[in-house]
Amino acid sequence: MQDKSFFGFLKIRTKFFLAFIALVILPVMVIPVYMYQKISGGILNIEIADAEESAIQYRQVRATENSQLLKNLQDYAHWDDAVNALNKSDGAWFKSQVFEYISKHYGYEMIIIADKKGKVLWQYGAPIELSDDISDTKFFRNARSGNETVVYEQYEKSAIMIASANIIPIAAEGSPTAVNDAVGVMVCGDKISVENLVNISVSIGHDVAFFNDNTLVASSEYTRTPEPGTLFRDVNSEAFRQISSKKQYTDIQPDYIYLYIPVISDEGGVIGAIRLSQERSWVDLIKRELYVFIWMYSIGLFASSIIFLVIMSFTVVGPISQIIKLIKNFNKDAGTSDPLMISRSDEFGDLYRTFHSLISQVSAHDKELTELVRALAKSKEENESKIAEITKLNKFMVGRELRMIELKKELKVCTESKQVEIKNGKPT
Repeated sequence: MQDKSFFGFLKIRTKFFLAFIALVILPVMVIPVYMYQKISGGILNIEIADAEESAIQYRQVRATENSQLLKNLQDYAHWDDAVNALNKSDGAWFKSQVFEYISKHYGYEMIIIADKKGKVLWQYGAPIELSDDISDTKFFRNARSGNETVVYEQYEKSAIMIASANIIPIAAEGSPTAVNDAVGVMVCGDKISVENLVNISVSIGHDVAFFNDNTLVASSEYTRTPEPGTLFRDVNSEAFRQISSKKQYTDIQPDYIYLYIPVISDEGGVIGAIRLSQERSWVDLIKRELYVFIWMYSIGLFASSIIFLVIMSFTVVGPISQIIKLIKNFNKDAGTSDPLMISRSDEFGDLYRTFHSLISQVSAHDKELTELVRALAKSKEENESKIAEITKLNKFMVGRELRMIELKKELKVCTESKQVEIKNGKPT
């Protein structure tokens, strides 16, 4: 039964071409785009993961600095000489042994010595708000309750890491009654400054900036960010919204990935944000190289497919067409053959020779049958001629016999009539 479907009407070359379009051209057009998008997405995920890892490193570095700040402070606050100096109201000792030494060797920008009630006795670099009384501050209350820790607070539009510890004798350190033995409170603060952020930047390998209320406070990168104290204009509104909600936020830009970490005070308010900057120039280079590689690979695949199609056309489609031609026109071309097809040693050559031999045999039998038909027709003509002669002779003989019968009847009648006349004596 004839195949009347769409593909049933197509030539085999056309089918090969359609298969080539479906299996090669369309994938060559679609796969590079798909691969580029998937790989680009994977690279972006790696970038984001790297930025988030930088945020973890930042928090670890900051936690280490806070721990070191508190330890350095406790080394001076839990000291018998500090207790004696406070009891003697020896401000000169604190100035020389604490203020000058700590600021010089540790770089801390604020030191406060207060009594047990929070009245400031001596201070170095303290903001105006902390220069007289600190009794209402969270860090003072923390120290007096035995919770010596580090908190973030904002003073003079800057975030300060503030550690507080009770001034106690060394022997009272770790004692449950240490708070009662305290003669005062020592406070040490370190601003989020350029030097501070540069050290962190070196540790985590990314630029670090701190801003508050659209204003840049400090940055580890001088050539790309504005001067401290100026507006920080390249922070988008979504970043501000996420920071206000106390959430970490990742902002993906063409040249940089920015990760914003809100800085939250001990009271729970947002006092600013840290921004980590991750450059994307290497990513663009990888994407360009990847883009070139994918398209060069696709072009190579397309060219290889064209060559494959041409080879298939000559090695498969061509021989099949020759075999089909041989089958269709075996009566007309029975005596002819394609030398190239006859000489082939592959399966197509075997198939062509088999069909050619079969067609030759069919053709020879056809000729014999034709000769037999012709001989039979000639014999038929001769037999028909003889039958006609016999029929004619038969008609003649039958007529003669009929005539003889009639003559016999007439003779009989005459004889009988003669006998009657003789009998009656009246012969004629």
